Amino acid sequence: MNNDIFGGEKEELDLRLLSPVLLAYVGDAVYELFVRNYLVRKGWRRVRDLHRQAVKYVQAQAQAAVLTALLSELDEEEQEIVRRGRNARIGQYPRNIDKGVYRLATAWEALWGYHFFRGNQKRLQELFSRACWILEGEG
Repeated sequence: MNNDIFGGEKEELDLRLLSPVLLAYVGDAVYELFVRNYLVRKGWRRVRDLHRQAVKYVQAQAQAAVLTALLSELDEEEQEIVRRGRNARIGQYPRNIDKGVYRLATAWEALWGYHFFRGNQKRLQELFSRACWILEGEG
């Protein structure tokens, strides 16, 4: 056992056995927390404004665009997680989002869940920095 990011003990997980949808479920929350932290640190203070700004980073189209831009920068292991996330059986898709876009967003979130469970804080920071660079029109 080792310490998780919350300071407690955690069991080692075999991430190959976790569903990519489960990785995406957790990854979605981790990514959104990074976005919220980033926006507050940038000076956004009103919750309504924070929400509007956050949507620009967390909507499926934005996540799909970031992943598409970063695919060539991912290592083999990350690309395998992305492939599993993209090909996951999702069930129901939101009506207003293209299925291909939604699959890519799920793959992005699965990658975040994977790194979260691995405790790869540094890699999450790198991915987030690149995502901001891309979404803010600099990359």
